Amino acid sequence: MKKKLVLRADGNTTIGFGHVYRLLALADILKGDFEIVFAISTSEKLLLEVISSYSDKIISLPAYNYTLPDQKKEDEEMSFDLGGFLSGDEIVVTDGYWFGEQYQKAVKKTKAKLVCIDDFAENYFYADAVINHAPGVKVSDYRGEPYTKYFLGLDYALLRKNFFSPFSPNHKTGSLLIGMGGSDPYGITEKVLNAVIHSHRFSEIHLLAPALFTEKKMAGICEGAANVNCVFHKNLNADALVTLMDNCKYAIVSASTLLLEFYSRGIICMTGYYTPNQKSIYNGFVNDYKAIGLGDLNNFEPKEVIEAMNRQLNVQPLKAPLHSYSNIKKIFTGLC
Repeated sequence: MKKKLVLRADGNTTIGFGHVYRLLALADILKGDFEIVFAISTSEKLLLEVISSYSDKIISLPAYNYTLPDQKKEDEEMSFDLGGFLSGDEIVVTDGYWFGEQYQKAVKKTKAKLVCIDDFAENYFYADAVINHAPGVKVSDYRGEPYTKYFLGLDYALLRKNFFSPFSPNHKTGSLLIGMGGSDPYGITEKVLNAVIHSHRFSEIHLLAPALFTEKKMAGICEGAANVNCVFHKNLNADALVTLMDNCKYAIVSASTLLLEFYSRGIICMTGYYTPNQKSIYNGFVNDYKAIGLGDLNNFEPKEVIEAMNRQLNVQPLKAPLHSYSNIKKIFTGLC
């Protein structure tokens, strides 16, 4: 009988969908070895359909009134909501900024094992394991119990299986892929797309459109753009996304899990942040010369595209697939 893996994250147009998709990547890696249970507060049909394709069971939880991530108060924390679902023999994985110290203690009190997926290194950790796949993060950045183990950097990148497949770095010259995440609450997508078109540096622009961005809006922005082919993409599955990435040489992407996905396919990435929780991944990639830094995307302008393209020789795109797949498996089989 397989051990139960309980994945706890939420996703919506306020907080984005990155936490959910990061745990789906984990489910994709571990579903052959564990019974996958996804616990979530959502009524969004499309999201639940995606989750069900990776999970054996979905636990529906009461709604939580989320604020935008950069408006979260330091001591704001979700109340423990898994009490009626844990027997103590599970491994629980949390991903989100609202699962704080009290939530961790409550999970540990049930005798279940706990793994926290983290971006900030701000909480004190009671978890058995902490995973932060941003480059440049150190164990000394963390505070936690003596038994807590830390798995840090790209050796523990949480990506769906498709992103570990071999790739060719000979992408189509002049092609650019834009991705700002599934929610984009600040409207960064439109600003970046406008800037890219007016930079006159690309002949083919592909856009991973967030939930509230329409094809009509894209057509309006691209209208009159001479010699530029603009292509709109929405709700791509992992296979289609990998195929698209493997045909694009450049990308402008928010410093989120999307950046790791783009980087994993050998694309030359230009990246920026628009919320504080993206700064750790941003700093790690830029400081390690794995991506070109654009800074705060709230203030993005066309000249920055040109400046970034002129700095492309300073970065080293990936030449071979990441190898975190087996490392992730070892973490969880070690907790059994």
